[in-house]
Amino acid sequence: MRLPCERVVNDVLPAVRSLVAKELRSKGYSQTEIAELLNLTQPAVSQYLSASRGKQIQQIEEHPAIYEQIDDLVDAIMDREGEEQLAQMLHDICVEVLDEQCTDTCTH
Repeated sequence: MRLPCERVVNDVLPAVRSLVAKELRSKGYSQTEIAELLNLTQPAVSQYLSASRGKQIQQIEEHPAIYEQIDDLVDAIMDREGEEQLAQMLHDICVEVLDEQCTDTCTH
């Protein structure tokens, strides 16, 4: 049995990071700038952009409304919003993708 938090860490977060990195790249950010914004290394960003990480995008593609949430997340990242707001936005995306309420198993 895979717990929801395992699915988030192994599948959802990498897919979201990949989509966010690609969106930031399309807005003209360099890999180094993306790495700084996402608190990742530049090689990790390269892997997200080349899809060698974050391959489980099909889970997100099953939920087209999530793309709007990801766009909002990208805007918040570019505006350098606070960590708490970004965490809440990411939490909301994960709950939507999992189609589960996780109030009993995670904090936000």
